[in-house]
Amino acid sequence: MTSVTLLVAISSEVFSTAATGTGNPDEAKSIVVEHCVKCHVVPGYGPERAPESIDAPSSKWMARNPELYPEPRLRQFLRRPHYPMRGIIHSDTDIGNIITFIEGLR
Repeated sequence: MTSVTLLVAISSEVFSTAATGTGNPDEAKSIVVEHCVKCHVVPGYGPERAPESIDAPSSKWMARNPELYPEPRLRQFLRRPHYPMRGIIHSDTDIGNIITFIEGLR
């Protein structure tokens, strides 16, 4: 195997791993309870319905529609949240955990 081929193989593995929800969903639960359930319906965590003033999709709906909410889009959104999430800053580890939690709702 040439060094270029090996480099491409290693790079592909690193980026493919980084591009999937490889976090720990249990670590995301405290974040979900503290922040996400304020606007998003999260089965088992609340609320029963999203607040009428906020048109937020349920976490289960996002999980079941990965073509509309692919992992890169979720990651981008969680890195740069907008109203009403402004001011909430998640680490890359937390983002991976949240994405894995959402994917687990499929």
